[in-house]
Amino acid sequence: MELLEIEDKLVYQKDGHFVGHIDYHEEEDSSVYINYFQIYKEYQTFGLGSEMLKEMISYFRENGFKTIKLEAIPMESSMSITTLISFYMKNGFDYMFRGTNYLKLDLNIESFR
Repeated sequence: MELLEIEDKLVYQKDGHFVGHIDYHEEEDSSVYINYFQIYKEYQTFGLGSEMLKEMISYFRENGFKTIKLEAIPMESSMSITTLISFYMKNGFDYMFRGTNYLKLDLNIESFR
């Protein structure tokens, strides 16, 4: 998987195809906030989301960030909050808060392996 940095966006390519992207902004406390994380529909269910998260975590670690923060919202009716919790927790995020239709999660980059 290849990572391309375009302004405050990380774009991912695999085998010459764009498979997803992450929009983010830096916060003052050495953390980064993920505004948007997407695997394009035709590339979902192949493990690329987990692969993309690992690349993202490495990128932010190399650039001196300590924490990744995000809010997750199911984008499709077939995806549940429970599915999102499972996905992010298996990828190292800590579950912080659950609202009616969203989650808040954090990942401590320094302790992530």
